[in-house]
Amino acid sequence: MTALLWVTACGGETKPAEVKKTEAPVAEVKAEAPNKFKAEREAKVKAAEEAAANKIKQVDALTVLPAKLPKKLPVACDELNAAMDAFMIKWFPANWPMQKTKQLNDMKESCTKGNIETAACQANALAAAPQELNKAVPDLLGACIEKFGKK
Repeated sequence: MTALLWVTACGGETKPAEVKKTEAPVAEVKAEAPNKFKAEREAKVKAAEEAAANKIKQVDALTVLPAKLPKKLPVACDELNAAMDAFMIKWFPANWPMQKTKQLNDMKESCTKGNIETAACQANALAAAPQELNKAVPDLLGACIEKFGKK
């Protein structure tokens, strides 16, 4: 009986209610935080998806045939090598001189196995590529192969 009086006298009933009142706002803050992080994460994912879709559109727009096609494949391959050289000098001037000879020889070798349309498309795409596509060389070259390569 003494314990019952002590609990009642000390306000045993009111403290748990006060604790519950202070816990409710904390729970709301905790509930809002994951929603905020989730919204930020979803925004980043959406931005990345939009950037990827924009890149695909840009690559598609650039991978077209030029107004005038070269008449022979070796000429088209020389134009492709010149476009690749200019592209790399423009966007990667520090690294390109070390890799230039091997890269251009490899490109010419693979170009001579293709066709005039593919080489012309690739040269055209590299010459017209904006800075945001400076790391999209494989995408540009591959899209031309898909569009104009031998089937």
